[in-house]
Amino acid sequence: MTIRPDDLAVSRKETLQEGGLDYEPKPQEAAAARRAAERRRKRPPPRFKVHYKGEFASLEPAHADKVVGHILLADLLATGSNGVLWRFV
Repeated sequence: MTIRPDDLAVSRKETLQEGGLDYEPKPQEAAAARRAAERRRKRPPPRFKVHYKGEFASLEPAHADKVVGHILLADLLATGSNGVLWRFV
């Protein structure tokens, strides 16, 4: 059996009828959304270099100094753990 993307799609009308437009964010939710938007405005998204070796690809921060690039990425993810960092990259 083949599943097509159209089989999984929910119409916009059905989504809106589920109460999507009636939802009013709580003050703390609205404040969190504003903070997130402000962070995105102030800090551009990280850039990565992709290196291919045979069938495999690896990622590294696109920074002139690899160590500084990894430090900036760890800061962006709010972690000091290399284990956490490498689960994302």
